[in-house]
Amino acid sequence: MKGQALFCYVNGKRRDLPSESAELTLLEFLRDEGLTGTKLGCGEGVCGSCTVMISESFEGKLRHRSVNACLFPLYAADGKHVVTVEGIGSLRSGLHPVQQRLATLHGSQCGFCTPGFVMAMYALLRATGGRPSEQQIRDNLAGNLCRCTGYRPIVDAFKVFAQVPANAYTNDSIQAQQPSPESSNAAAHAAENGFPGPKEPTQQQQLPAKKICPSTGQPCDCNGAASPTNHRNAKGNSFGVQHSSTGTKASADEGTMDLVTCSEPVFPAELRSYQPQDLRLPGPTCTWLRPVTLESLLETRKKYPEARLVAGHNEVGIERKYNQTTPSMLISICSIPELNHIQTGAEEVWVGAAVTLTSLMDLCSHLISSRPAHEIRCFNTLRNQLHHFSGNQVRNTATVGGNIMNASPISDINAIMMAAGAVYELASAGGHRSRIAPEHFLIGYRKVKLQAGQILLGISIPFTAKYEYVSEYKQSHKRDDFLAVGNAAFCVSLEPETEGWHLKEAKVALGGVAPFTQLASRAAAAMRGQSWSQSTLNNTLQAISADITETSESTGWKLDVHKAAVASFLFRFFMSVSAELEAEVPGSAPLFGPADQPGIPADLPFDGLSKGWQHFPVAAPEAVVGHSHMHMAARSQTTGEAMFAGDIKLVGMQHAVLVTSTRARAKILSVNASNALNMKGISGFFDAKAMRGEGSNTSASVASGLHHQQQHNYNNAAGHMKQDEEVFASSEVHTVGQVIGIITAETERQARAAAKAVQVEYEDLPSIVSIQDAIAAGSFFDGPENKVERGKVEEWLSKCDRVLEGSVVVGGQEHFYLEPQVSVVQPQENDELVIHASTQAATAYQHDIARSLGLPSHKVVCHVKRVGGAFGGKETRFIPVTAAAAVAAREINRPLRIALDRHEDMAITGHRHPFFIKYKVGFNKDGKVVAMDAEAFSNGGWCLDMSQAVIGKALLHADNAYRVPHMCFTGRICRTNTASNTSMRGLGGPQIMLAIESIMDRVAAELQLAPEHVRSLNMYREGEKAVCGQGVEAGQLRACWDQVLETSGFEERAGEVARFNQGSRWRKRGISTVPVKFGIGFAGKFMNQGGALVHIYMDGTVLVTTGGIEMGQGLHTKCCMVAAQELGIPLDKVHIAETATDKVPNTSPSAASASSDLYCMAVIDACSQLKGRLAPFRRPKSDAQQNGDAEARPPSFAEAVQAAYQALVDLSAHGFHAITQLTGPGGDMPFKYWTYGAAATEVELDVLTGTHRVIRADIVMDLGQPLNPAIDIGQIEGAYVQGMGMTCKEELVWGDAEHSWLPRGHLQTRGPGSYMIPTADDIPDDLRVTLLEDQPGRIASLSPPDCHSRRQNGRSGGEDRPPALVHSSKNSGEPPFFLGASAFFALKQAVYAARRDAGLPAWVQLDSPASTERVRMACSDHLTPKGALMPPICN
Repeated sequence: MKGQALFCYVNGKRRDLPSESAELTLLEFLRDEGLTGTKLGCGEGVCGSCTVMISESFEGKLRHRSVNACLFPLYAADGKHVVTVEGIGSLRSGLHPVQQRLATLHGSQCGFCTPGFVMAMYALLRATGGRPSEQQIRDNLAGNLCRCTGYRPIVDAFKVFAQVPANAYTNDSIQAQQPSPESSNAAAHAAENGFPGPKEPTQQQQLPAKKICPSTGQPCDCNGAASPTNHRNAKGNSFGVQHSSTGTKASADEGTMDLVTCSEPVFPAELRSYQPQDLRLPGPTCTWLRPVTLESLLETRKKYPEARLVAGHNEVGIERKYNQTTPSMLISICSIPELNHIQTGAEEVWVGAAVTLTSLMDLCSHLISSRPAHEIRCFNTLRNQLHHFSGNQVRNTATVGGNIMNASPISDINAIMMAAGAVYELASAGGHRSRIAPEHFLIGYRKVKLQAGQILLGISIPFTAKYEYVSEYKQSHKRDDFLAVGNAAFCVSLEPETEGWHLKEAKVALGGVAPFTQLASRAAAAMRGQSWSQSTLNNTLQAISADITETSESTGWKLDVHKAAVASFLFRFFMSVSAELEAEVPGSAPLFGPADQPGIPADLPFDGLSKGWQHFPVAAPEAVVGHSHMHMAARSQTTGEAMFAGDIKLVGMQHAVLVTSTRARAKILSVNASNALNMKGISGFFDAKAMRGEGSNTSASVASGLHHQQQHNYNNAAGHMKQDEEVFASSEVHTVGQVIGIITAETERQARAAAKAVQVEYEDLPSIVSIQDAIAAGSFFDGPENKVERGKVEEWLSKCDRVLEGSVVVGGQEHFYLEPQVSVVQPQENDELVIHASTQAATAYQHDIARSLGLPSHKVVCHVKRVGGAFGGKETRFIPVTAAAAVAAREINRPLRIALDRHEDMAITGHRHPFFIKYKVGFNKDGKVVAMDAEAFSNGGWCLDMSQAVIGKALLHADNAYRVPHMCFTGRICRTNTASNTSMRGLGGPQIMLAIESIMDRVAAELQLAPEHVRSLNMYREGEKAVCGQGVEAGQLRACWDQVLETSGFEERAGEVARFNQGSRWRKRGISTVPVKFGIGFAGKFMNQGGALVHIYMDGTVLVTTGGIEMGQGLHTKCCMVAAQELGIPLDKVHIAETATDKVPNTSPSAASASSDLYCMAVIDACSQLKGRLAPFRRPKSDAQQNGDAEARPPSFAEAVQAAYQALVDLSAHGFHAITQLTGPGGDMPFKYWTYGAAATEVELDVLTGTHRVIRADIVMDLGQPLNPAIDIGQIEGAYVQGMGMTCKEELVWGDAEHSWLPRGHLQTRGPGSYMIPTADDIPDDLRVTLLEDQPGRIASLSPPDCHSRRQNGRSGGEDRPPALVHSSKNSGEPPFFLGASAFFALKQAVYAARRDAGLPAWVQLDSPASTERVRMACSDHLTPKGALMPPICN
């Protein structure tokens, strides 16, 4: 093979690719080139943050496709055009319509995932060449994850590209679609009175589908040659009702800047004639080979039989990222024509092994539309399953051959091909070809029968004959999941008999029940030669159970669960085929009775995109506060220009990687880093010895043999609430992932390789993993008593009509912020240290790291520009890691970057606390709960961290919205050998509230009453106090409850649900309403304070700095809004740059939903001072007034500022705000106020698989007068979806007694491939949010003078103290989270309905999360093994 210089184009510019870099990914190259808009979120190709578009000349046409740059090999970009988010629009050149829509419709919160969504949508527009359908957009969103928004505003932003006239792609027409205030008010009244809202465009109004111009984003025939066009938008207005069915909602301030649709890079002419050549590129760790003919490939394969063949590079990329197993040789097969070939014959279709899954789906669609229906049943099944195979980015690169050769035991393609009778064709050098059946090709776990030098050339897929039926079903952790945990494919050939049908042939392939996909011989034999009947079905059910004797450990399922799943698959297959026979052959006798017919299961359908509306109070037109201004960084986030900590590049910066424990608990016998220190690029290794001053392990010291004694005051003790952990483990490790040492190197890849080379010798010690283990061993943290109580519990338990005992289990939850933990540490002169961190707690970083380094706090400065999501997870757990990096940075005296990959982050930084609650509850026959005695156990992990605050706040919410007259709730923190759990949205409140809601649900079931009746009966009333002693504004609570019941049409819909369930056996619906009462403020009284610094510059612009952190919740936007409101200037004159501890000191973490209250009030305080100083200069000049001068007008703000400056007036002010009357957990006012809400959710359950979809959710929240309705609604929707994830989907799996195949104490679910957060496909089909009107924020028990801003040094900003609430608003971050549990309780109602049909008692304990397998087993029908138990939850 001959050498060749490699190149590609990036955003229209030619780039030469570096030599000897076969191990690099496209993402690494792009970020090294300064294109940091492309983010690294997971490294698995699942989150979509790294999405870029690849354009190439393919088979004589231009092909545009989205890909995951984190997995795409750099050298695979040779001869291609790479377009990143920076290439389609910028703040200077103008935003692309996709970017503009996402920004103005509030689809960007933290902004880390935003470039990925932009590029996914942009690539879809380019790939379709016209307006994509709603289904295409929906499918396209499956490849991107967002943790902040709840997806609804993203869907709204993109749906315009499918639903409105095509010329709406331009900025002018986008703005023209915005309704006027009058029409908005009319729509509001219409919606409130039950009339339909604005009509969607008709088909006649829509333009014909045309190619999307790469320069303007609108349909045209310019073939990519359009010139730039300038567009200007008129100023819009906020309005009270926003309908998202037509995508017309936009920001109130859209058009405050000129938006120019920029000219995008067109496909380079040089690439149109590009022809790949044979290539061999050797490198120090990996050699890249690229043959371009089949003969050359086979010869190369013969010469290098151990080399890995790559096309999509998805599997190899993940292995390289997380296992550090870089193959020594990679052979790219993408340029082989034969492997990309598809040929349709008379009886079969031949598909080359390098054909992508996207192309295979297109082939299936073409065949389905062009061939007789009976011939394409296999292809129809293939398309349906590939539809659920990850997102477009993966399908665009993953290949047929890669999926087959991966030999996963849960491969859908292998199962379908095995059942359908497909044949795999193999080839080797010398022209040797052979064909083999899939059942003979798969021989072990990820092993295939392939001789040395052989390759998989392609597969032959036969057309089905008349009355031949093929179907495949799979069970996943969620409805739209490419990773199955069990699957089964069926193929039967029928022939008509005198009476009925004869089973001529049958094949059944099972996946997930063995190390590899296998045929179920017993099941096939039970069907073959039999009649198509219920008797045959019953016999086959018994036979297929005998076929399942083991399960694949990779699925994590118990044997009983697998048997239930496969039995359900078989049952579904019989029903499906029977329905087809009845439809195709009139007069066919039905196989199933009337009870089953209406509920024949199928995929839970929802075509198109979700819809909904938002209803909120409207502010006065002249006000700044109260309007839906877009997030102030939204535009820069959509263009990729917004900088995160991980994007910072400093001169001389090195990279750090941790060496962590691999044992749950063990003594450290020795640590040997000598091999690592001798590796290329390594500059040092540091561990507990460095903290003790026992020598420096830098590369220089190792090379010289000298270990210099250091004079320093390093402190190895660490910890937040208690110093019970270490920066570096010194003698014993207490959990998997505990930091033992840190490696520094020139590149992150070098550091990771070296960290793996560090040798640690252990002596294992007994470990405790679960709450049950801890209770049995008496392993608890010491501390104050955790208890809330009132009344006489024991006495009244004996007086109640009924008493029940039980338990509630709540699993943990991963924060899954899209931006992993990262810090950049920069040593300065005079022992100063600058830290750029992604943290919620800048002051905690400053103080704790200063303590670790033995420095005074004034030598350490922490800067935070923005945070890519946090949810409590970036408050404390990364501080010791950053301290370790700070030690290393000082030792090597270089800037140092430490960034966790997704697997590390999930394994070591902690999660939401799992809870186990035991209860005894007494109640009367009418449903009134009288007494309750309960004890909660939380899993704190190996060190205390935030666990005391979590259990404390949990107990303060133990009553949620209900008054139980006699109640005692205690809490204990379990000490286990798992990662220390930490704060997460709600800080223990959601877990404990789930317990009392479960109790209400059970009481209702026992009494056969409606749960809503029991909840309403026990709800707080005006004048009553919560169990913590604080007063409850029951009128606001009841208003939320009553309004959600009314606006959701709950009573009528509950009747519809009951009628639906009566007519459907295998689909069930449930509807439920849940209230929330959530306290706002820090439990630690001293933390309820905040500061701000406001500068006015001579041109009249204002710079605000606060102690609050912007992490997507819109804090900076709200602070700027109140500053603009107070100073009487336009919002665009106010700016916040960053948060820094040298600007505003001694800050509290941005947490507890308290930041807006604290920092907006501090900004108001500072602005009030400045207003007072400027007041004399804002009045008209007295001489002009006396002379009647026409110029006697008040000076503009900028003129007044100039005059004040010239008069030597200080134009800078420090504001401060403190809440002084809170008592903490021990008093009767632990919170500043309660925020109230309620949600009604309806779900539909597929009983046979346990999957569900959310049909509709109605949410009502009391936020007083919202500061920014769009931002607050975004918080509500995001919190709801995250809460839905906690209770219905997201599950952490640890190596414990129930999962003995995993190493003890290891977390299995360490990435988005195994830990499932909600996707855009999981959100409610119809999501409606209402902010309670005519309810200005009030605090019944806290008057304004008790909540004030302090004036320092005699400064005064006015006579009146600020109100208790910021412009009568309430915070929205945490309270709505628990409303997601309404989906959980609706799901329980659907399960109860299924159990009633099975003749079982309705109530069953269903723990959280309600995973698909747990729900399936809870339904418990004749298809589930008798006596089978639901899978336990790791807690």
